[in-house]
Amino acid sequence: MIRLISLITLCVAAPLLRAGLVESQCGGKAEDAVVKDFENGLPKMLEPRLADKSAIRLLLPIKKETYYCELSGVDGDTLTFSTLREAGVDSVSGKTLWGAMGPKHKLKPGELPPAGVAQWFDVPRCKPEIVVSLAAWLVSKKQPMIANAKLAEFSRTNTALKSEIDDWLCAKHGWTKPASGLTLTETHDFESALDGVLLLTPEAAAARLTELDKAAKQALKDLYTARGDGKGNFGTRKKTPTLPLETLRSRLSRYEKAFKGTTMGEAARIKMEITALTETVDADLKLIGENKLRAERLEMDEKFKEAGEIYEALLRGDPENMNLLMLAATAFYKGGGLKDSGNNCENPDNLKKAQGFYEGMLRRMPRMLSAMNYLGSIHQGLGAKDKAKGYFNEVLKLGDPEKDKANRDYATKCIANMK
Repeated sequence: MIRLISLITLCVAAPLLRAGLVESQCGGKAEDAVVKDFENGLPKMLEPRLADKSAIRLLLPIKKETYYCELSGVDGDTLTFSTLREAGVDSVSGKTLWGAMGPKHKLKPGELPPAGVAQWFDVPRCKPEIVVSLAAWLVSKKQPMIANAKLAEFSRTNTALKSEIDDWLCAKHGWTKPASGLTLTETHDFESALDGVLLLTPEAAAARLTELDKAAKQALKDLYTARGDGKGNFGTRKKTPTLPLETLRSRLSRYEKAFKGTTMGEAARIKMEITALTETVDADLKLIGENKLRAERLEMDEKFKEAGEIYEALLRGDPENMNLLMLAATAFYKGGGLKDSGNNCENPDNLKKAQGFYEGMLRRMPRMLSAMNYLGSIHQGLGAKDKAKGYFNEVLKLGDPEKDKANRDYATKCIANMK
């Protein structure tokens, strides 16, 4: 009798002993069921976030195109994503502003790109069940390393589950678990500037450094290309930067962090090269800062043409700087002296100068409504009514009635004032 009870006890206890991370955190459900429930439940999870100020966005690859999209609707098990277009530049931060002005895409949860979905879940704010379900779903989509990153972050504040997390990750990666468990390794993505962590075996860590070393070599080559010429007078060099200098400066400052532990990242010679490159960029940024102050003072004195000429000169040395492009355009626009409800101007040469800059903006940001409005006003002031109406009507056609109300109202007013 005692032996029978012991056998029954062992039979009951065995499933508990075999229960792993997914079962322990997801109510005893099998992993396949957890994956299915997570995918099917995504629309319901995302619907409340439509009202959040922080929009749900992702890069959506469709056929040979990749669209930058924002979640705009949830209808049952169908998610609607609106394509975003560059709509301008924030005058203070210099960051790109985006507007939903492209085609809409309707997708089922299973059609979503796993890497994009993973970015929507901030581990410290998620319940353990959600984090583990997400990891299981990512592995089912053949993304074990992204799942690893989520669980590694999770393990930092859930140390009691570290052993279970290690076991699960080793099974998914096909690793042999070290006696001391997996090692938490900090990461820094060079392109996105995002920090993260991974749980790795010594062998996996070594393999990662080998791959990172290759990336470090290419990144250094790209930095040199992006820098262009660092010698000679600013604005007269043959090879100009292919990135905004502020962006280039950020990447230079993060190179060592991104490639920490690699041969390239730790080499004294490479560190000296990065320092030398950084010094040339810093010198240019200092010159830009000093001259921007000069231009701002001129604008305060309403010397708009002189201010615009300074911004124009700075652009020759930092041609990818959209903020400088916008400042130059605005200065010359103000110097045009629009009058008679925008139907005439005092300085047509300044307006024509501004026109070139705004056209440059539209070449880079074809859906930039504010640039279209400025170009409409410029043509109106120069007497080209048909061209002016073309730009204003394009704003009314493309602009969202709610999100782009200010731009639409401006276009409507200008058309009404046109003589």
